[in-house]
Amino acid sequence: MLEEELGDVLLQVVFHAQLEQEAGSFSFADVVDGIAKKMVYRHPHVFGQAHVNNSQDVLENWDALKKKSKGQETQSEVLKSVSPSLPALMRAAKLQKKAFKAGAGAETALRAIEQTECALAALRGRLLQEEDCGAAYGDFLFAAAGLSRFVEEEPEEALAKACGRFLAAFCKMERLAEQEGVPLLPDQREALARLWEAVAVQL
Repeated sequence: MLEEELGDVLLQVVFHAQLEQEAGSFSFADVVDGIAKKMVYRHPHVFGQAHVNNSQDVLENWDALKKKSKGQETQSEVLKSVSPSLPALMRAAKLQKKAFKAGAGAETALRAIEQTECALAALRGRLLQEEDCGAAYGDFLFAAAGLSRFVEEEPEEALAKACGRFLAAFCKMERLAEQEGVPLLPDQREALARLWEAVAVQL
């Protein structure tokens, strides 16, 4: 399986490199040369004379060299380099990770949870007052995405798994509802809530 997937990736690389070569931009050899030079440049402790004491030193060197190679002089420029085309949850997590490296952001999981709860409280207040809550909802999602630094799972992956659990629970609830003769209709919400609780605890 992995062999096949790697072949698919390689096909894309070779295909696009060939298109660019025909357009006069660069060749496959240029791609290989570029990544080789990048690896040598970003790993001076392996290919050069740099000395590191631990993995943290390696990461710090990597970030510093990456920042230098991209001409980024400020931390704001580093954050702005996070692509807006990324999925929003992924981008939110990356922005907060980079900000944390610059000294901004929660240092502990408890503090990150408190910030998320604060954002949720603001959202709750907006909803109860029937005010525009788009910004508050966004702030809550942004804060929740920041928890990824402590749970060791990317928010996109965590949310994808949650979607899977929800779908599995819904399918079980529908089967149970059919067995009990409960139609899936809005006026059956109370009965369906009872069935939902019964299947949700099994996941």
